[in-house]
Amino acid sequence: MHAAYHQVDVTVEERPLSGRGRPNLDKPRPIKAMRSRLKTTLNAQTERMARLEEEAGCFVLLTNVPTTGDRAQSASDILSVDKDQPGTEQN
Repeated sequence: MHAAYHQVDVTVEERPLSGRGRPNLDKPRPIKAMRSRLKTTLNAQTERMARLEEEAGCFVLLTNVPTTGDRAQSASDILSVDKDQPGTEQN
C-alpha cells in the first residue's frame, strides 16, 4: 500500500493453535485451529517528507513597506513585525 508520505507493508502470518495441556513425548501436539496475524511495517518516504518540510518552511510575505529610501525597513524587521501581528491585533 502506498500513501503520500509513508509506505505500509502488510503480510499475513498463520500460526497454529495447539490444544491445552502438556504434549506427549512420543507424538506432537494436535493442532486445534489456525490463527492469522497481520504483520505491518511502516516506512517513511524521507525524500517526499523532506520536500514537504522544505515547502512548509518557506513562504512569501508581500508588503508595501519600502526597502529603500527614508522609511526603508529590512526584510528581517518586516518579518518580525508580521510574526507579532496577533499580539497587535488583539490589543
